Amino acid sequence: MDVDKDTIMRAWKSEEYRASLDPEVRDAIPARPTADDGSDLSDEQLEAAAGGTTPGCAAVTAFAASVAIEEAWD
Repeated sequence: MDVDKDTIMRAWKSEEYRASLDPEVRDAIPARPTADDGSDLSDEQLEAAAGGTTPGCAAVTAFAASVAIEEAWD
């Protein structure tokens, strides 16, 4: 069964709403990705995925922001 993303998101946010769904729909909703089931990313994984935090990336971001500000003032 296909469940639309709005139903999934609402069911993730509200236990009351999830409980009100038909059992077939409720069973088709995937587990919430931020569930406390030990599936969280480790610190090492988070650090590896934290793009834009290297000095080079920060410099490029700062430069791009300054160019955007200058263009907005022109």
